[in-house]
Amino acid sequence: MVDVPERRVGRVITAVTLSGSDVDVWWEQFREAGPQLDGDGGLPGFRSVLASAAADRGLRTAAEDFERYLDQESGVDESVLKQVLSHGADLPDIYRELTPFSWVSDESWDQLDDLWPRAWPSILQGQLDWRWGDSWRSEPDAYKKAWLDGLMPEFVLGGEAALQEPGPAPAVTAPEEPAPDPGAVAAKAMDLARQAVAAYRARNPGAPVPPDDLVIRLLSERMKNRI
Repeated sequence: MVDVPERRVGRVITAVTLSGSDVDVWWEQFREAGPQLDGDGGLPGFRSVLASAAADRGLRTAAEDFERYLDQESGVDESVLKQVLSHGADLPDIYRELTPFSWVSDESWDQLDDLWPRAWPSILQGQLDWRWGDSWRSEPDAYKKAWLDGLMPEFVLGGEAALQEPGPAPAVTAPEEPAPDPGAVAAKAMDLARQAVAAYRARNPGAPVPPDDLVIRLLSERMKNRI
């Protein structure tokens, strides 16, 4: 398992979309352009060398996407890129570790990194697989953000408990309680879903998300199993 960097560095690492062997090729060219940052070339030299080398290796689209990213993110300077390069040969593995979670909001990323420093993607993946099965990976990013917002209070309150390997619940030794009323469970799940969606809307004004009623319905169905 690799150490996952802080959000600012992680966002740079996941700024372009790559697959297969292109991941290794991209980071090889990235590292080869690195010395420009310490020489006379500076950031412009780094960008020029990376763009040219990546294009020569069939990664022109990735290079153009990264150029646009740097133009839009004024806070990504030489010092940030040097932090990226400090991860050296681990960069391809870090990229593969982080990419499935590039949809995670900045706020949730920081909270997860506080909870599970340098390891949150692998822990979060286990938690989501346990709760939602493999299907969550193919859901729209807006859905996953809304669902994760609903889980964050549980993670924050649970803390280290969530590091435990998910498994079957322990045997119940106390007297069995009456089965919950299905109607009450459904109503509570719907209320929790509305709260999660409202919280997401408040933190992300104007974000493109599906209609509230659809998100609430899907999210409430998932929450029923946790009530």
